Amino acid sequence: MAGQTDGHAREIEQHYHQADHSFELALKEFGRNFGWHDFSQYDLDAPFPQESLESARSSFFTAAKRIADQAREKSFTLRQAVEFGRQLRPGAFVGAPDTVAQKMTDWFEARAVDGFNIYIGHPEQFNRFTNEVIPLLQERGVYRRAYEGTTLRESLGLDIPQFGQKR
Repeated sequence: MAGQTDGHAREIEQHYHQADHSFELALKEFGRNFGWHDFSQYDLDAPFPQESLESARSSFFTAAKRIADQAREKSFTLRQAVEFGRQLRPGAFVGAPDTVAQKMTDWFEARAVDGFNIYIGHPEQFNRFTNEVIPLLQERGVYRRAYEGTTLRESLGLDIPQFGQKR
């Protein structure tokens, strides 16, 4: 997320987090790790319902158990557990355009990533990223200006498979 300055970008991040993560939405989403268990059926100010762990799907059981254990250890009510889960976790790539571009470049050059999947949930951020961050990435040589091939396979230098031929 990019802003005019690093501080401005953090303000934008905070604003969108608050706007996009209401308590009501967080309560609905909270059930994801618990097999989409409906937590709205409980008293929000009662102790965290440990029995909800029984609904957790096997693929999410570890995350659900971590949440339930943390709630028990901290004596959280359901409301407190949801509030704790919806806290803003500041993004690594938030700042002025130069800050974002440099951080992405640093991670790329350190081989910490092979590439980035960019999620931009607000049109203003899309415009800022494409108009201000991408040109800086291109200047640094970590974002293409054009592709050599006309297909993804050609651009990646991959052979075209020959179907029907024995190897």
